Amino acid sequence: MLLITNGWAPSGIDATTEIVHLDSASKECNDLPDSVIKGIAGVGGLLHNQYPLVCGGNAGSEVLDKCFIAGGGVDQTPIAMRTGRKYAASVVLNGDTLWITGGSIGPDLTGTTEYVTMAGSADGPDLPVSNGVDNHCMVAVDSITTYLIGGRRNGKKVFSHNSQTGDWTTLSTMASSRDAATCGALIDSVDESIIIIMVTGGNNMKETETMQHGLDNWVHAFDFPTVIRWGSSVTTANRKKVVVFGYHDGAAQSKLMYTFQCFNLDCQWTEMAQKLSAARRSVVGILVPEAMGSCHYSHLP
Repeated sequence: MLLITNGWAPSGIDATTEIVHLDSASKECNDLPDSVIKGIAGVGGLLHNQYPLVCGGNAGSEVLDKCFIAGGGVDQTPIAMRTGRKYAASVVLNGDTLWITGGSIGPDLTGTTEYVTMAGSADGPDLPVSNGVDNHCMVAVDSITTYLIGGRRNGKKVFSHNSQTGDWTTLSTMASSRDAATCGALIDSVDESIIIIMVTGGNNMKETETMQHGLDNWVHAFDFPTVIRWGSSVTTANRKKVVVFGYHDGAAQSKLMYTFQCFNLDCQWTEMAQKLSAARRSVVGILVPEAMGSCHYSHLP
């Protein structure tokens, strides 16, 4: 199931926390309590397979510097971040740590990072960017390797990080410079030995590029159906699809959701029957276990 919270709607900040059942469009899920800290452009991830943690973002002129459990109610004590960040990017490490990277801190961009756990936060390694970066992607392909992709001031550049050595490696650049793109990683549905990195949109584009993990070569793939910017994504539990949602299509925020899937490196976009309850972009989306949602069939399957 997919938990979605916060984001920018036509009427302003939308703090609704909704659950979308990814396996069945016939199942409707009850909303969780609204976001405790209302904002846009935050980050998040599932810790210990039970805590959907949401961190940072922007609320009017305030850059948020707290983390909270989505749907956890108003009585919880927020976790303090090392610094407030908006338009940052994050990945979950080892199931218990949210690695938050880059972002805007007021008018400036930062290349610093931090680790957030349920016990608190700590400084992480700096990104390999000289002037900071925001609106970038962080994509983890396994327990060791994470990709830093594009973003403002990083353009076409791509780096990989090895968590065992702490080293950053410069990889081949993308064909297009991408700011506020949407990214993900998946395995090929036919040849499951192939791990594919996907990036789409950004800079009001719909072009999609992919790279096989380990080959360091970007290729043009099937384009997203519309222009896409400020979108979010999750990889399904079986790792064979990337789900994209909560984006701006060049004209307005969208309710639509799409999956990206590859068959012997032939990749395609498919519109899902499921939709967001309201159009919004710059949301936080987190894949959560079935036990976290109360869902029922809206009609007989």
